[in-house]
Amino acid sequence: MLRSEMAIFLQKAFRLPLKTGEPTSSFVDIPEGASYAEAVESILDAGITRGCSADPLLFCPNDTVNRDTMASFLARALRASDQLSALAYAPGRESLQTISIGRDLWNVWVCEDAPVREDIVTYLHREVNPYFRWLSGGRYDIRFQYGADPPRDVAQVLQNCRNREGLTGFPEGSNIFVGAAVGYGTGGLSWRGVGSEDQRYARGVWVDNSGIYDTTLYGHEIGHAFGWPHNHRDRSSPASEPLHTRMDIMASLGQVIGTNAHNLFHLGWIDPNKVMVHPGGTATYTIAPPHTGGEVELLMLPLGPDRLISVGARVKEGFDGNIREEGVELYDIELCGSYPGCKHVYLPPGARSNDPVVLDVRDSWTGRISTVRHGAEAIVEYEVAVQSRQNRIFEVRVKETSVLKETSAADGFSSIGVGRTGVCGLLTIGNVDCWDWRGGASIPTGCLCV
Repeated sequence: MLRSEMAIFLQKAFRLPLKTGEPTSSFVDIPEGASYAEAVESILDAGITRGCSADPLLFCPNDTVNRDTMASFLARALRASDQLSALAYAPGRESLQTISIGRDLWNVWVCEDAPVREDIVTYLHREVNPYFRWLSGGRYDIRFQYGADPPRDVAQVLQNCRNREGLTGFPEGSNIFVGAAVGYGTGGLSWRGVGSEDQRYARGVWVDNSGIYDTTLYGHEIGHAFGWPHNHRDRSSPASEPLHTRMDIMASLGQVIGTNAHNLFHLGWIDPNKVMVHPGGTATYTIAPPHTGGEVELLMLPLGPDRLISVGARVKEGFDGNIREEGVELYDIELCGSYPGCKHVYLPPGARSNDPVVLDVRDSWTGRISTVRHGAEAIVEYEVAVQSRQNRIFEVRVKETSVLKETSAADGFSSIGVGRTGVCGLLTIGNVDCWDWRGGASIPTGCLCV
């Protein structure tokens, strides 16, 4: 039979809803008013067909359906039928499929009225999993599956699919909710929490109706659940950061690309052995992008136990292919303890525009910063100059000088050190103060002051 006839066959056999009243087809080669047009739209919405060409989108209605094409049609139709049956009983009900589980597992719960065009789990595996696998340098393999029936209070919110009010319980594990309107247009909501009964960790992401197939949105909200704050100014959110950059997934207008090296280290996706703390004076470093095997993948210029200048490399590769600039990027990082996950990212002092500071070969940055050194207030001057580049490796020269003021500071720090989970400072009186990367006072493991 023809592909146009197969569309009618599948729509009737699996009782797929018809889309009536549409003036034109999604496929450019289906004429207006064709007898099979509504059936084709129906199997497109159900994820049964992807067409015979993506650009432009063609269906090839007059082509013959071969045995292999029919097998693909039927397999997708059966899967779509299972999905529709599952959604008819309860939101998020377990789907009839087996999915292998990697290093982390996220359950996916779908609202009953979500405009699902294809199997959501299949979509997440195809679009989102490769991004995080690349971003983590192959260390993080997110797998998605349909969750079992949700707790009663969560199920109630999913069933009305109108708002997220009343969501008081956190289902166990890591969860993604899709299809509920959260009131922000194309938007989402992410939270992290600990269950009251067994103290197990919970991570949740909520993506609304209009953002179900927005890969950037999933990446942004999952980033929140991992612990990344915003990289843009939002005065209504205590976890927001002053820097607005479209070069970062955590900016509201960002692309699905790599975030800065400091955030990757914060998350544990850069080996601490690849992080260098500038000891003072003048030194030259070879800095490579994260996950490329370079000797140094993040350089930290200390300003105090809760503030530093991060120096990392950025090149066009993988998902980073659409970035505007290549070079060595600088950020002024300030930890804070007023909110979980709080960390402020500023442009370095002396930045000449509102864009991130990215240095090319023969570019340099100089900044003068007031801080505390050796128990006294000091003015520290850093000069960072990119001397050369070979492929993805940058040779960077750092010169640091400091001038002590006359006013002493009894609570000053004589040195700092970094570990996998935080920063420690050695006070001049001999005590050690530590902060984790979320800004909370603690004693991070693996932290050694030198």
